[in-house]
Amino acid sequence: MTLSGAQKNGLVFFSLFAGVQIFYAKTWQAGFVTDFTGLQERLEGAPLLGFLDSFGFPAMHQVTNFFLWFLYKLFGTWGLPWHLVFTSLHVLNGFLGYLLMRKILSRCGFAEPDWATLAGVALFVFSPYAVETVVWRVSFGFLFCSTMGLASLWQLALFLENGRRKHLFLTHGFFVVALFSFELALVLPVMAFILATFYPKLTGGNSMPPEKIFEKNFL
Repeated sequence: MTLSGAQKNGLVFFSLFAGVQIFYAKTWQAGFVTDFTGLQERLEGAPLLGFLDSFGFPAMHQVTNFFLWFLYKLFGTWGLPWHLVFTSLHVLNGFLGYLLMRKILSRCGFAEPDWATLAGVALFVFSPYAVETVVWRVSFGFLFCSTMGLASLWQLALFLENGRRKHLFLTHGFFVVALFSFELALVLPVMAFILATFYPKLTGGNSMPPEKIFEKNFL
C-alpha cells in the first residue's frame, strides 16, 4: 500500500511521538530543580502582565515567560502536563526538521530522501544531549524558540518555491516570536540567508530566482 504525503507525514510524527514518550517515560515528574525554584518565586502571585518585563528577569523573553506563567498557574508542579508539553515540542522540532531536510535532499537529487532524513531526525530526537532541554522545566525557551525558528525556515523554503507573499509574512512572524523567546533566534537571519542563497540553485525543483520573487511581490 502506497501512503499519501499527508499519511506519511502523520505516520512519521506519531511514530516519533510514541518513541519519545517511551524514551522519556520515567522523567515526567523531573526537572523542577535549581533555576526553576527562582522562576517559581517570581511567578508566585505575579499578574499576567508581568510577562512584559519577564517577571523581573533581565532578558527579552516575553513570549517564553507568557507561556511559563500559564503552565505554572494551570498545573503548578504537576509533572505530567509539563512533560507532555515539553516532549510534544521536542517531537515537533524533529518533525519540522524532517520536513525541511527532506525537501532539501529531494532538491539535491536524493532518490530516497525519507530514510536519510529519518535517520538524522532519530539521532536528534533520541540523542542523550537533548535530555536536559526536554526534562528541565526552565528550558521551555530553547524548545519553543527552536520550533518557531524551524517553522520560519520552512515557510521561507515554501516562499522560495512559489513566491506567495503569505509565506514571507509567516517567515518574519515566526522569527519575531522566536526573537522574544530566546537569544538562539539571533542565528536565524544567517540561516535564512544561506537557505535563500543556495535553495534556488539546487537541482531538483522549480524555485524562482530571488530577483523574480522580489519583482513579483514588491514591484
